[in-house]
Amino acid sequence: MGGHVPSSRRTAHERPVPDAGHSIRPHEHTFTLRTSDGDEFVFDSFECAIHRCAPTCAHCGCRVIGHGIQAGERVYCCANCAQESGVGSVSDNAEHAQL
Repeated sequence: MGGHVPSSRRTAHERPVPDAGHSIRPHEHTFTLRTSDGDEFVFDSFECAIHRCAPTCAHCGCRVIGHGIQAGERVYCCANCAQESGVGSVSDNAEHAQL
């Protein structure tokens, strides 16, 4: 299958925001995401929001959509990735997962 997506199936999912230069399919089911830096984005799917705004694990490269682990300036998806990168004595944020 590969990673190639035919150009006819490629669709940007962000509405134009001043100076952002992105586009969105026109419909009314959108939401706005404001980052801690004050940037604002409008999306029509969580998938697109995650792709655009979620941090990337410094070890494995996956998008961190949970609590993750922060060590200094680096973000990791889990304690294992942090430990594999040399961060000592960390554990996953298990208390956040309990309801």
